[in-house]
Amino acid sequence: MRVPAALRRGLPRGLRRPSLGAVVIFLIIVFAAARGPLRKTLWRAGPDAAPLREARAQDRIVHVVDGDTIVGAAHGTIRVLSIDTPEAGQPLFAEAAAALAQLVAGKQVELLFDVETVDRYGRALAHVLVADGAERRLAGEELVRRGLASVFIIPPNLLFAERLKAAQKEAVLNDRGLWALPPPAPEPYYVVGAYKFHRPSCAHAAQIPNPRMQKDRKAILAQGKSPCRACLP
Repeated sequence: MRVPAALRRGLPRGLRRPSLGAVVIFLIIVFAAARGPLRKTLWRAGPDAAPLREARAQDRIVHVVDGDTIVGAAHGTIRVLSIDTPEAGQPLFAEAAAALAQLVAGKQVELLFDVETVDRYGRALAHVLVADGAERRLAGEELVRRGLASVFIIPPNLLFAERLKAAQKEAVLNDRGLWALPPPAPEPYYVVGAYKFHRPSCAHAAQIPNPRMQKDRKAILAQGKSPCRACLP
């Protein structure tokens, strides 16, 4: 039942209806308590800032396995999301591993997670954000820009996809790293999907919904497509 204003003025202060300002302050306190302590991010504000709503954590990198795999003190083995670097015995394997080590080895980094946080091997899946002097770098993007990694996007993990594709385009058009090496045996055309491309004879090519046929391999790579790991186009 609504209390008349005349009676309400006679009530003790604690029994009066709270003001709008008091309600707002109360809700802010409740929200902050539920969210937990604010975590400092390595990213500056601005158009290149990392998405604020993504799950993130801090870790110190204690070992670099290769160009796309590292070990954190807290998270163990971490697979850097959305890039692929040469395997042992392949050209530029050592260079890719050394570049990643230069960026993250022994440093406190920020791990930014996407939809999937662990792969089938039990490795953490994360983008690695690192402070480098006054700069803030996305480690995977840096390797792609140098031509030491190719874009390797696997849905539903699409965070930073456009940035990585833009970095690969820059590397391909400037013949950096992997894209300066002699190309594999050419095909008359390639079968191109949303994220990868294949040789026409590849079994995976038949599984692509709405495939496109393109002849220019360099143009395909400049679009940010990944070469199939099976047929190596």
